[in-house]
Formats: sequence, C-alpha cells, structure tokens
Amino acid sequence: MFLSSLLSEKSSILRIWKSLINRILKFFSLLEKSSESNTPALATATAASDIFNQDLKDYTPPEVAEAVRTGTVPPQPSIPTVVRQSQPAAGTSNNRVITKGQLEILWRSQRRSRISEAEFNHHVLETYQIAELKELKQKDVNALLEWLETQQENRLEALERQAIAMEN
Repeated sequence: MFLSSLLSEKSSILRIWKSLINRILKFFSLLEKSSESNTPALATATAASDIFNQDLKDYTPPEVAEAVRTGTVPPQPSIPTVVRQSQPAAGTSNNRVITKGQLEILWRSQRRSRISEAEFNHHVLETYQIAELKELKQKDVNALLEWLETQQENRLEALERQAIAMEN
C-alpha cells in the first residue's frame, strides 16, 4: 500500500514536470515563430493579451480626445524655461584662463593624487610655460587632469610592486 502511494506521488510529480517543460517549450516555439516581433508571442505565452488590449501607439489621452472633440486646446503643463547664456565663438573660449571652479578642481585633484605641490607646479611650468596655475588656459585643463590621474595610477602601481616585493 505504502509503495503504491509512493509510486503514485512520484508519477504525479513527473506529470507536473512534464507539463511544465512542455509549456516552456511551447513558449520558446512561439517566440521563434513570431515574425514581426516577440511581443505577440510573449503576450500569447503569458496570457497578457487578456490584461493589455491596446497598443500604446493607438492610445489617445482622454484630455486630448476631449480637446479634439470640442475643438479647444488643452492646457499645457508649466515647464520652467532655462535661459542659456550665449556661447562665445568657437575657439575663443578655450583660450581663456581657467575659472575659479576649475582652479579648485585642479588643486583638489592634485591633493587627491598625492603629487607634491612642488612637483605639480614644476610640471605646469615645464609643460605650459606659466608661472602660476591660475594662468592656465581652459583648453589645457583636461590634459592636466589626465596627467594627475596617470601620476596617481603610477604611484599606486609602485606601491603594489613594493608590497609584493616585501612579501617575497
């Protein structure tokens, strides 16, 4: 009796697994057969077509439909406008000296990269032929930031090599 009930449970579990596998295979075969897109197959396989019955491209918001019916213009949401300052002619902004904000970013980057102030100033003098960082041109800011990043990476690699050497 016990053995027959155990076999019966085992066969019902196998039937459930078989049914599940068949559903999954059917789902994938529907996906493969869909010619236009996977949306119809997905909707069919998940029975989502019972829930969703309209494409978004066919949807007209009620307020727009009402405005079209009555011939009035619906109120538009208030969107704040941003006033842009006019940009200088191409090529002229890069020849300006850096702003206070850019100067602060450079000093923070220099401290973060742990490059000494003397080494940093020396590099600026040699590379850009300027005595003070505030004389740097805006076009050179990115190159200087990249140099600082490279210096920091080199310093970290040197520390890693030193740690490995100390372990050995």
